[in-house]
Amino acid sequence: MFRLHDNTRRQICVALFMGLCVFPTIGVGGWAIARRLPWNRQAEEARLSAELGLTVSLESMTHTLPGVIRYTGLKLADPETGRELLRCGELEATWTSMTDSQGRTHPAMVLAARQVESAASPWQRLKETLRRCLECQIGHPEVEVRVTADAWTLREDNDLKVLENVEAAIGRNPRPDPEGVQAQLAFRLAASPMQRPMRMRILRDRTVEPPAYRFDLDAHGNEVPPCVATLINALVPADERTARSPSPPDSVRR
Repeated sequence: MFRLHDNTRRQICVALFMGLCVFPTIGVGGWAIARRLPWNRQAEEARLSAELGLTVSLESMTHTLPGVIRYTGLKLADPETGRELLRCGELEATWTSMTDSQGRTHPAMVLAARQVESAASPWQRLKETLRRCLECQIGHPEVEVRVTADAWTLREDNDLKVLENVEAAIGRNPRPDPEGVQAQLAFRLAASPMQRPMRMRILRDRTVEPPAYRFDLDAHGNEVPPCVATLINALVPADERTARSPSPPDSVRR
């Protein structure tokens, strides 16, 4: 085996040290600094705005772990009027995977929200966004999205209701019949004696021609508060239901 000169060995050690230690450290440090620059937050706002069709603003965003992003001061606004539709103090998004009842694994996103507030009057714009998701016009239908919130404050005129233990999801219906994309919402009313959560579901049924919407509400015998009724009437207007009662029935279908 040939013997290297001392200078050659020193140069090899320096090159290895620079390539395996110094340059990777500089790269990771630069990447971490770039993630915290304002342009990175602005790029994320533009991406979310394009995805949702709404104006999205953020106070800050942090990549806490691989595949986990924490947003603070999230606001959704009407892109035409600039009117605020929803605000969230903190939202943590986690990319993961889930297995359905058929044993199939698919990508999923879990959103954990805190301090959610919205007015009940401008639901028309949010309804358009939701329906575009159900009709696969935006988003990624193959990705199931699940949302949890400790509390969600709904405001309408002088009526204020706080929904607790909020759980929502949007994704493909796990049952083959009917086939389609569905959105679900479950919650309890704060300071309410209800024992079981109120549940509602909107399904885009593709087994009929043309595709239609189906809406189900399970109130478990509890009275539907006005702000929640406004939400239901906005998402599924009366002319799209086959209901006879003036209040939202337990199960209605378009």
